[in-house]
Amino acid sequence: MFTTKDDLKLSYGVDLTIGEAFVNRAVPLDNLYWKKRTIYIPGAPGYYFMPIFTDMLYRCGADRNLLLSDDQFQLNELILHHAAMLEMEQCSWLQQAAEVIRLTSPRVKNKLLFDELKPYLLQDRPLALSDNRWGTSYPSLTGQIRTC
Repeated sequence: MFTTKDDLKLSYGVDLTIGEAFVNRAVPLDNLYWKKRTIYIPGAPGYYFMPIFTDMLYRCGADRNLLLSDDQFQLNELILHHAAMLEMEQCSWLQQAAEVIRLTSPRVKNKLLFDELKPYLLQDRPLALSDNRWGTSYPSLTGQIRTC
């Protein structure tokens, strides 16, 4: 099923410019998240979150041009590629987390917050740490994390 910018606007309230950028985007080559896909936003919930989240960031004051820049799209696509690698058991949680940290580090605006988040993410199974606010001590709320 093909999703249009109007579908995203009517169903989810997504800004038309944001919706258009997503539905017109070419599928990235050699990206496991879009493996065997022919359109960027197919009719599947695992793809709708991208324009919805981008619209939320825009409504919170983020610059729409920055959010829709090719550079930002490429970063998001790389992160989703690594998420798919984890899901397909082609890497471990730690490998995936380290790569996402490496990819995003140059863009960090709040270094203190990012430095607090990294130790949480770089655990075998992210659970609450005594010295920071991330996570929960309840494994069932953290989710099942597989390693390969």
